[in-house]
Amino acid sequence: MRRYILAAMMFTCVARAETTPQQQAEIFYRWYIQQVSGLENPLENPKLSGYVEHGTYAILMKAYKANEIDVDYFTKVQDFDDKDWLQHITAEKVVIDPVCTNVYMSFGLADRKRVVACFVRDKGGWKIRSVTDLP
Repeated sequence: MRRYILAAMMFTCVARAETTPQQQAEIFYRWYIQQVSGLENPLENPKLSGYVEHGTYAILMKAYKANEIDVDYFTKVQDFDDKDWLQHITAEKVVIDPVCTNVYMSFGLADRKRVVACFVRDKGGWKIRSVTDLP
């Protein structure tokens, strides 16, 4: 009986430690913006697939390899102030709907940019399905 109680307690602790969509969005964008700031191309980093839903990742990679991307898919800009954005990455709010969990993100203070990242459950974690530009 003690084993079952211990197992239930461990499962509860693990379930509570799960990353929320808001936390996952901040983790992703910190990593992503650091990659770009360091002049690395995140689209060439295999770690990106761990943040993006499989179908979206496949479409994005196909477009990248065909040189069909004009504006950064995840930030919706062509250029940004690295230092400002790295210091000011904020998940402003979360809106849950039947299709996905929308995380409203803002970057920077001087030249503030806002996007909505749609997160879905994928293989036990939260991954990006799409990103939409906000005015």
